[in-house]
Amino acid sequence: MNGSCSMKVLNVILILIILLSSSLISAARYSMDQGDLIGEIHTLSLNQKTSWNQLAIEYGISVKDLKQANLELKHTQWLKKETQVVIPTRYILPPQQYRTGIVINLAEQRLYFFPNHEPSIVYTYPIAIGRDGWHTPIGHTRIVHKKEAPTWRIPESIRVHTLDTKGQMLPEFVPPGPSNPLGTHALYLKFKNILIHGTNNSNSIGNIVSSGCIRMHNADIQELFKKAVIGTSVVILNHGEKMGRHNDQIYLEVHPKGPESDQTLNQYNHYHFDPHSEDFIDISKIKITRETQSGIPTLISFITPEFFKVNQTQSALIEKAAHSAILNLILNLSDILDAPQTACLLEAEILQEKYRPLRCHRSHIPIEFPKCPLE
Repeated sequence: MNGSCSMKVLNVILILIILLSSSLISAARYSMDQGDLIGEIHTLSLNQKTSWNQLAIEYGISVKDLKQANLELKHTQWLKKETQVVIPTRYILPPQQYRTGIVINLAEQRLYFFPNHEPSIVYTYPIAIGRDGWHTPIGHTRIVHKKEAPTWRIPESIRVHTLDTKGQMLPEFVPPGPSNPLGTHALYLKFKNILIHGTNNSNSIGNIVSSGCIRMHNADIQELFKKAVIGTSVVILNHGEKMGRHNDQIYLEVHPKGPESDQTLNQYNHYHFDPHSEDFIDISKIKITRETQSGIPTLISFITPEFFKVNQTQSALIEKAAHSAILNLILNLSDILDAPQTACLLEAEILQEKYRPLRCHRSHIPIEFPKCPLE
């Protein structure tokens, strides 16, 4: 009887592990059937006390991005049960010409993987990149070697730097194990001493802290390790600004520490419009988005009635959204969020002066927002 009970308990644990693994994997996988944008910004009510790091790993984002979207909560160490949290899982894809193999955007601190055998799917993961003086190189390279349970053979430059700055002499190598900074898996690039690897410090993901390598959560590198073969193309960009089209509207996403704006937007000239034309683009939104550098895709073209109808339906699906979290986010981002997507997340009186009437494409048609379904 005891043996039977033990087996049942073991089976339940295995099922839970499989379900948890599946949820973590699905958080990184997106369909590319809706233009240049993937994912959504949504809210959730926590069903238990949760750490920032645990929530970030579950949804495939960094702690930094999660706190940026929840400014009123960022100083709390733990997120309490029933806390309303905004999950900023919406991204503009890299330019069309780069959508093959692995694409890394340093300004965004995010990796995209476009598998050849899944042409309509993209996988995306948060990363850590090289710090000042140890910048991750920009350019085109490829995977030349793969290693499970890698040994870290410490470059001489790192050993000398550590000795000079900390007075500590590092060993020539660190064997596989929990103290190995390379984590559980590593992809070796043709760039000298540059790897895409796991980590023994998950809190570092989303930060500029490495010695030039690209760090990932161990669960993420394990998935990428299985899918990316030797010879896979790796393009490393530093696009502080990304532009994309969705539902025939134009979005802009701006991150800190990117290249000059004009250089970046030239990568997106296949949209065939003048970014300084007031006939279609709201210049004020471009300015605010660049000043805020929130990393959230922001609508910069004028809103059409057709676009509003589509997004009104989508927004209505988000039930019991948190007033305080969304309001705080909007106020801190200074009007740059897409009003139709947030219309059903706020009381009508909040929007009355802030967003009504909206100016539509080549017209001044006022749009009346519906009553928010929050009761």
